[in-house]
Amino acid sequence: MKRTRLLLLLSCLLLCCHDTAVYGSTAEEGKETMEVSRFGGVYTDLADIFMEVQEEVEEAERLREQEIEEAIQRELRLQAMRAAYEEEQEPESEPEEPEVSLTDVKNVPSYNGMKSWMSYGGFGKSTRQQQLQYMAITEPDGFRTVEGRFCVALGSYFTVEIGQWFDLVLENGTVIPCVLGDGKADQHTDSSNIFTVANQCCSEFIVDTGAIPKEVKSRGNCSYRCDEWQSPVTQVILYDKNSLT
Repeated sequence: MKRTRLLLLLSCLLLCCHDTAVYGSTAEEGKETMEVSRFGGVYTDLADIFMEVQEEVEEAERLREQEIEEAIQRELRLQAMRAAYEEEQEPESEPEEPEVSLTDVKNVPSYNGMKSWMSYGGFGKSTRQQQLQYMAITEPDGFRTVEGRFCVALGSYFTVEIGQWFDLVLENGTVIPCVLGDGKADQHTDSSNIFTVANQCCSEFIVDTGAIPKEVKSRGNCSYRCDEWQSPVTQVILYDKNSLT
């Protein structure tokens, strides 16, 4: 609206200038007075409009600067929120596992390499053996494990602490991580309390009998679980870690 008024006043100013050029010095004194008055009114209106336009320009510039500042503040807030979200998404560092110390290494005399199996369902409810089985899972091939270690029974020569960690080291270099799931009765083992008298077995794996491989079940020998296990135990390495404590 103000621009339209400004254009109209400029047009009038041009017309006035044209009238002045036409009449020049021959115009009557009253005519000249009228022209001066017309010019004065036009200039006053022009000055007012220029002031208003200047104010509008300054206000628009102020609003533009305000919008820019608000946009900057929004972006800073978004960046802060994004950084906080990414920090929350960072995985927490896993607590370090307590160091497990080796307590003993016991050699195993030469034997036939038999690794028998037993069912996990025969332990009394209040026994440590059953407490360990509550912690155990059945692997897809039927073997019971606790914390990634196979549940195994040994003779008392090695250990009688149910839940103790140990490794079976085979002659071919394979290492089987184990946890003591049961102890062989001394009356069922030889004089050294290492091998079961009935089958010369050193290690007896605790399993779900309905899920173990057919060959393991039919032969009664866990060595047939995989090729790497078809080798006799030569050492038992004991650790000071117990899953029940």
